Amino acid sequence: MKITITRVKKYNAQWNNVVCVDGLPVAIAKSMNRAGQIAAYIQGMKAEINDGTLKKQSLNKWRDKYIGTKKNVQ
Repeated sequence: MKITITRVKKYNAQWNNVVCVDGLPVAIAKSMNRAGQIAAYIQGMKAEINDGTLKKQSLNKWRDKYIGTKKNVQ
């Protein structure tokens, strides 16, 4: 799997960072630091993500596909 972070401009607003896995958008972050934390979490590394809803709805699914197991990484 290829994880990319792309900086995009919203219409008439500020820049956001889109985290993509194999070209599919997974999450949007305002800062590059947060986007990097999300990418690290998907890769199975320890990362501080305090948004439980984001983890449950999206990131855990992609992390399990990426590392191939269902470990509880925090």
